[in-house]
Amino acid sequence: MSLLFPFLRHEMQHFVHNLEGYLSNQILNVTWSEFQEGLLNVRSLDDLHYQPTEYLRQAIFRSLLSRKAAPVMTIISDLGTLILKLRAQLLASPWQQDPGIGHVTDPA
Repeated sequence: MSLLFPFLRHEMQHFVHNLEGYLSNQILNVTWSEFQEGLLNVRSLDDLHYQPTEYLRQAIFRSLLSRKAAPVMTIISDLGTLILKLRAQLLASPWQQDPGIGHVTDPA
């Protein structure tokens, strides 16, 4: 497990980091920029009323919270659950540093 663990840890961190980056970029940057641009193009009260609704619709779509994206969100949620289960198992027993190789090992 000692050689596989760093690889798994890296892959899990990579997945979480990329998901966080996707969400922050798509919602905070892209959707917000589109909302601001839409506000600049408002020509009537109806246009003004439409802009926040469209912003929220796009934010929900891009954050994978729509019905259409439910299968993808289920997979992401399941992966998150597995990551948390692995974390709980790793924290359940004390880890020790192997003096011979310098790596941290699971005594079990």
